[in-house]
Amino acid sequence: MLLPENQIEVLQLLQSWKQLHAEPLEIKARIPSWSLIADICANSNDVGFLPDFLGKKAKLHPVSWQPKTSCYKILALYRNFDVALHKRIDLIIEHCQKAFME
Repeated sequence: MLLPENQIEVLQLLQSWKQLHAEPLEIKARIPSWSLIADICANSNDVGFLPDFLGKKAKLHPVSWQPKTSCYKILALYRNFDVALHKRIDLIIEHCQKAFME
């Protein structure tokens, strides 16, 4: 399994896996970028842990043997009000909502 580095979703996956299978998940590598994991998985037989929207973009499919996915909130925080930034955040939120509704 290719995992991103130290993210709360990864910790939840590791805990769920251990509870479900009574053994730790075998980790091939920890990679600092979701996009890099998607690229590697799209061009190999490796399995990676990444958000649905990146998996769909890379034409990847979920594996059947994984634990149930957890629900978590995506929070966007920013320091200064910027109209362009605000529009980008709205697009990201809209895209995430669509991905989670499917």
